[in-house]
Amino acid sequence: MRLINTIDSNEDDYFGTNYELGNVLRQTTQFKEIKPLKCRIQGAKVYALAWSHDDKHIASARADRVLFVRDTATWELIFPPSSHSPFHCFCHRYGVIRSVTWSPDGKYIASGGSDKSVRVWKTSTGRIFFTRCHSEGEVFLVAWSPTGSLIASVGNDKMVRLWDAATGLKVLTFRSHSTTVNTVAWSPDGKNIAFGCSDRRIQIWDVSARSRVSVYRCDSGEVLSIVWSPNGRYIASVSRGRDIQVWDTTLGSSTFTFNIHSDSVNSIAWSPDSKRIVSASNDKTVQIWDATTGNNLFVYTGHSTAVLSVAWSYSSKYIASGSSDGIILIWEVP
Repeated sequence: MRLINTIDSNEDDYFGTNYELGNVLRQTTQFKEIKPLKCRIQGAKVYALAWSHDDKHIASARADRVLFVRDTATWELIFPPSSHSPFHCFCHRYGVIRSVTWSPDGKYIASGGSDKSVRVWKTSTGRIFFTRCHSEGEVFLVAWSPTGSLIASVGNDKMVRLWDAATGLKVLTFRSHSTTVNTVAWSPDGKNIAFGCSDRRIQIWDVSARSRVSVYRCDSGEVLSIVWSPNGRYIASVSRGRDIQVWDTTLGSSTFTFNIHSDSVNSIAWSPDSKRIVSASNDKTVQIWDATTGNNLFVYTGHSTAVLSVAWSYSSKYIASGSSDGIILIWEVP
């Protein structure tokens, strides 16, 4: 593994640091010195990261209500550009941005945050395409369907809402009468949607039939995050605490649970080949796991504060991780 870039949003000028990181279970790898990256952004927690489907850009959702987009070839800031005030470009009204997702064609970005809104932006201009109010409280997560036609959002109103991505009209609402829905994920074919709840359950629904297909119960607690494997067979979930659980949707059962992290897990992502899972934790580490055996493969210790978000590039070459001190690290996967 090689750390290829670091972005520090706590300073006006970005700087490089010499990291000694590595696979603590197997070997130590020296990483090259990081060259300075010049930008002018105020520091803020990085709550979510998302690669564009062509891997040319990466978007970050931050605690200062501004959404940033970078060119991954040069790592230069695309939005908000220096000639624009951030209050007119990729910005929510108040609070924090909790989630960000790209449209499959890369022409739009959707975001959700504590201002109760779901916002869709044109990437060509950085201007708003439409805004919709999800609920009476903050939006936890937004997810673009693989077909590109729908956007799902969840908040603290016990509902999952589906929006028409072309018009912004609400298409469908799934109601969870007794529990908060914390997270949502689409199946790779876009036919099913899964959401994780505070009552420890993961529910899978057939979108077109509007019927529930399966229900899984996590023994370790409230479900905070779920991600569907690209091959469609598995769902990985994070419960409150340190547990990461993998479910086989063909069998309807859990395959294994692992919890080597020493503190709470905040974010997980699948590799594009569905063979590995990467996790980010309050213990300041990013770890990679074998998705078929649950074995820990690598541990990265480049962050100095809690790691809040992680994303695997679609080319499988890179992993991006963001922390509570505003730093984004870009890792090269071997």
